[in-house]
Amino acid sequence: RLCRIARICEDSTARRAGMSASAEVFTGASPPVPGLEGECAIAHEPAGERERLAAEQLECVVCFDSIDESTKLPCSCKLDYCFRCWDRSLAQSFNSTRQARCPSCRCAVRVDFDSERMRLIFSREDVADYDFDAVRENLAELRVAEAEAGREIEESRRRTAETERDDTAEDEGDSEEDAANVRRAAPADISAPSAALSSHSEQQRRVAELRRRAWQLEREASEASQAKAERGREAIQRLARQALPAQVRLLGRFGQAHPELREIAQGRCAGTGLVDLPESELRRHVQALGGTWDDVAAKAPHERLYAAAGDSWPVVASYWAAVAKDAETPRCVCGRSLVRCSGLERTRQLRGMFPDEPPDSERIQAALTRMVEGTHIICDICDQRIRLSQNSTWTCESGGSTILHATSYDVCDGCFARHALGRVDS
Repeated sequence: RLCRIARICEDSTARRAGMSASAEVFTGASPPVPGLEGECAIAHEPAGERERLAAEQLECVVCFDSIDESTKLPCSCKLDYCFRCWDRSLAQSFNSTRQARCPSCRCAVRVDFDSERMRLIFSREDVADYDFDAVRENLAELRVAEAEAGREIEESRRRTAETERDDTAEDEGDSEEDAANVRRAAPADISAPSAALSSHSEQQRRVAELRRRAWQLEREASEASQAKAERGREAIQRLARQALPAQVRLLGRFGQAHPELREIAQGRCAGTGLVDLPESELRRHVQALGGTWDDVAAKAPHERLYAAAGDSWPVVASYWAAVAKDAETPRCVCGRSLVRCSGLERTRQLRGMFPDEPPDSERIQAALTRMVEGTHIICDICDQRIRLSQNSTWTCESGGSTILHATSYDVCDGCFARHALGRVDS
């Protein structure tokens, strides 16, 4: 795969030789959110250049699909990416390293969002790279050297102890006069213990220095890791702040396009389809809202839903926006749809559990019920912690596959009611 990308890089470089310097940009932008093109115009190449690119049949180096226009990159790479692959690659690098990077040259990329023009802006980011792999290798080498030095010290101590035992045994077998004669005849032997002690001290100093260097490397790596995590948090918070006005605007437009939901949120259900639901559907909706049929059986149909939703008409309206027949889903700021999830389903998504098993499995339900009590999400509009054991949430169907919200994107029922349903209490 790397060889093919390298060949494509060479072909693309040769193909673009002679293009104007404007093609080698250090900032780039995404196309606007589909359906909102009236708010901004996509920046295109000049007409002649656009025809030239189209005639050459550009191909994305990741998905190999033909593309009409290559994404403008913030680096000097000459590869052709469709916007979706470029966006997904940045999200993947951010999720693995907390830093968005070009998938080919690995330069750091800063991502911003223009809420008025509804598109991502890419630029170079100056980040001091810390080579964690080199640090791990150095630490491993230091640990090996420290272990070897320790073994040398133990071996030297063993030899010194054996020498002392042999000397003691010889002294006990000779007369005092013979021992004195031996000591006078071999003065160099007397200095052997002193030399051994000196060797021990040198080795101990070496071990202490190795340990100091290892501790220093570990401290530097820890500080670099903390700084990287902090940069990642700042990037997530910055993009959430920049996207907030656009998301609020999208929710408001959704509410304006569906006045019946605002009527339901105010408790006015006549003509909305809630008052004449068949009992089979009504039972299913009551269960989905977390209620039991026995508790609401004596009420009118729409009042049963109200009771099952914890006596909250905005929650009923939020639920109905997701399940009504031929319902149009609200849009996420990234251009995909927001999907309403129960607390159990959102917990399953967050935990990444049982992806291949049916969601109604008893084993899955039992495991999720135990975990949902301690699981929270952060609403990306109000920035509040939401307990999934007591609430449903609107989450983007794209998950973390876009750099705009590389971790996830959630809107609580309260914010949905406030911004889509006319600022009613939830």
